[in-house]
Amino acid sequence: MHVTAQTIPDYSSTFFGFSKDVVKSETYTYEYDPLLNTYDLDLIETMIFENGLLKEKLFDNKGSYSYKTSCYYSYNSAGKVIKEEEITNYPTSTSQTTITYIYTGAKLTQKNRVASYETTQTFYTYDSKGKPTKSETKNDKGVLVTTEDFSNVTDEKNYKKVTKFYYITDGFVTSTDTEVYVNGHYTSYISESNSFGIYNYDYTYDAYGNIVNASEENIIFEKNNYEYDSKGNWIKCKAYLDDWLTGESDSYKFRKLTYKTGNAGSTAFDPNFLNKFPSSINKPATSITGSNANQSVVNGSTNTAVANTPKTTPKSASNPGCEGNCVDGYGRYYYSDGGIYDGFFKNSFRNGPGKFTFTDGATYVGNWVNGIKEGYAIYTWNDGSSYSGYYKNEKLNGEGIYIDKNKVAKGGIFKDGNFEQSFLLTDNGTVTGCFSGDCYNGFGGLRYINGNVFKGFFQNGNLKNGIFAFANKESFIGEFNNSKRSGFGLYTWNNQNYYYGMNQDDAFNGLGYYYVKADPSKILIGEFRKGTLYLKM
Repeated sequence: MHVTAQTIPDYSSTFFGFSKDVVKSETYTYEYDPLLNTYDLDLIETMIFENGLLKEKLFDNKGSYSYKTSCYYSYNSAGKVIKEEEITNYPTSTSQTTITYIYTGAKLTQKNRVASYETTQTFYTYDSKGKPTKSETKNDKGVLVTTEDFSNVTDEKNYKKVTKFYYITDGFVTSTDTEVYVNGHYTSYISESNSFGIYNYDYTYDAYGNIVNASEENIIFEKNNYEYDSKGNWIKCKAYLDDWLTGESDSYKFRKLTYKTGNAGSTAFDPNFLNKFPSSINKPATSITGSNANQSVVNGSTNTAVANTPKTTPKSASNPGCEGNCVDGYGRYYYSDGGIYDGFFKNSFRNGPGKFTFTDGATYVGNWVNGIKEGYAIYTWNDGSSYSGYYKNEKLNGEGIYIDKNKVAKGGIFKDGNFEQSFLLTDNGTVTGCFSGDCYNGFGGLRYINGNVFKGFFQNGNLKNGIFAFANKESFIGEFNNSKRSGFGLYTWNNQNYYYGMNQDDAFNGLGYYYVKADPSKILIGEFRKGTLYLKM
């Protein structure tokens, strides 16, 4: 409901749209469950204020993938934040992030961020009038991660900011964001990405600083309808969202506010509010489930109805088309020539990780950009030969490894599908260490004392991309950064489970697909963060 990324974050109650006497806010979000055809409690968000400043923020996700996040804030005597601590407990892991702010006088000059997977430092510079001009963020190895350029600065809440993001491997700019801030909220946002092009976003707010509309290329993707209490704080909200991953949805939010004296609102689902702002997307039946089921009934009935599932002809080459979300999400598309694509879509194009099975049995498992094979991939021919490496404009371009049907591996530099340079692996008999080629800045083979073997490309003595075979018969084919699995890759377990998608620091991170052979009900598809599924699709 609020967007903030200011130089010095504003965590006052008024920034969040509350009157100054609010000391606690409890918001319950109800999402539509198409299986039960009802609205279920999905998220509980609690905010606690002290002296008009946010002290604690708690998220309790009740959805299909449950987790809890606790955030704590500390301030200096001038009311400026000096420390943020965030702890997230997932079903099988815990992550923690701490941000500290360092000031010189009233100016923020340094920000330190320590996370479970990354440590960065940000330094700010100012002009002679004390207005911010630039910031640079570097990781713990001193590599540039982002830069920010400030202009049209009136004060801490009104300015323009251009953020550039860099590949940590080669220093090239991957994307640029341009934001215009008015009263601490950005009103326009332009995203320029090497992979996805240029997108323009605009935001409008009500008098209290709550988002009313957000649009992409003049098409609304977020719209909120509010109901306020006597002090101007919203206590009920219908939230429409058109997310490129999950599609269109309407959710309903109900809020209880605690003031220094008294309170207002309720967290129980209010069917009258749903009738006032009915959903044109979700068609609920008759009941609300979850912890407030005994308090909430839709349309005056307590019977739960399950939506009828229309019978459809299965998709195939003779009945081509989509199963799932082949516009902005994850789906399977059957082509009339017999080809099948399983993977992610954006703007109706194959975008992101995906697997294409050709009519002759060959497969491409890798990255796509606007329907084109682009980035790292594994291509397997029907005779058992394979290629793992980089594509550009549908052709092999860059570093790659070709393994013929006799399992002879040959590394090479490709250009437009052809070998420009080739490297053969010849085992020199080394028991541990580099047994073939150049294991520092080139193509080689590395044998570990525990029996693991890597064949591929190296950079400054670190694994860069290639095939990592574990002694226990598991394997990873893909990209590395400083010898850690980072980028696109295919991980295969010895029980025939596999994951293909994005990785970071040896963990699933980004869009991906996790397959469980023994129990397909445990297949995980969506956006992963730090090794766990964050957004299910």
